[in-house]
Amino acid sequence: MVGDTENVSVVENRTKHCPYRLLNILFSNEFATRFGQSGDKPPRADLDTRAVADKSCFWQDVHVAHVTVYPADHSVNALEFSHDFFVGIDPSTVKDHSSKKLFDMWKEMNRYYILAEKKFTASGQHEDNFPNFVDSRGYVVYLRKWLEIKPELNNFVKSGMLDKDQFDTLDENASASASLSSSNTTPSKSKVRELQEKSSILTMLGDIRRQLADVDREIVHADESSLERLEEDRNLLLHERQGLISKLRGHDQ
Repeated sequence: MVGDTENVSVVENRTKHCPYRLLNILFSNEFATRFGQSGDKPPRADLDTRAVADKSCFWQDVHVAHVTVYPADHSVNALEFSHDFFVGIDPSTVKDHSSKKLFDMWKEMNRYYILAEKKFTASGQHEDNFPNFVDSRGYVVYLRKWLEIKPELNNFVKSGMLDKDQFDTLDENASASASLSSSNTTPSKSKVRELQEKSSILTMLGDIRRQLADVDREIVHADESSLERLEEDRNLLLHERQGLISKLRGHDQ
């Protein structure tokens, strides 16, 4: 992608346009392959500060693309699909979000997609009815339409909040790596794996805690038509949280 990063219009707050612009970038030909690989675990031999830092390089590049002002006809600016949910959406709108905020935005979209997918699959309804399960979150439908174009990313997206999402633990992992390097003893492979799994579970529990807080806020202001769907979202998150807590207790035994 070649663009002009000068004269960028900077607005602090996220708008309704931001998730669509981010999805255009993530599923673009330039980023799609790296996006699908962004959650791959490095081999133990690469578990050092540099390898851990490389985890964030992809999102730093996404940040650059997100704040770049491209020509009007550039694909990042295009509303690639049509749906009533997308009326008034303008992906050419540029906001200066950090790489961390963009990553969090993706995680939020990913989680709501997984929730919608679970409810939709359980319903047994036709594909055309998928939008009925997104609770008016148009970007979830936009994500699904991108997956129809890039089906090779389906498994990655559906794996969602598994241990692949480790951006939040980069600092902790880097510190742990430095500690291991300065130690006179080398932990066993099983111990390293156990520590990684516990770190991932704690990260996912933090994600779920934030998602539950968001859902609870929405429930307070929800009308009757959306309340039932929000309660379903909440119950799914609580069920997922309980499963993770059980896994964490298993590690501590």
